[in-house]
Amino acid sequence: ENSSERTHLGVLFEKYVPRCLDALLKDFKPVTPVTDISVVETICRILDATLDPKLVPKGTPIEIIEMYFMYAAIWAVGGPLFADQLVNY
Repeated sequence: ENSSERTHLGVLFEKYVPRCLDALLKDFKPVTPVTDISVVETICRILDATLDPKLVPKGTPIEIIEMYFMYAAIWAVGGPLFADQLVNY
């Protein structure tokens, strides 16, 4: 694992996760209660599944990694929402 990629993932967590958690708390009502740690864990699990070295080789542009991160964050936050809230999300 490349340390610059690891550093960039840390930056992405700091940039997006607080906003996502805040939006989940203030703007949406999930189907079931969702804890902050479960959202972060879901992001990590999705990233673990999608950032497979065979699919995302070393040297992949950071912008692509950020797209994978956003995909994970969208599903981690949007997955437990009521269907009628998905339009706003």
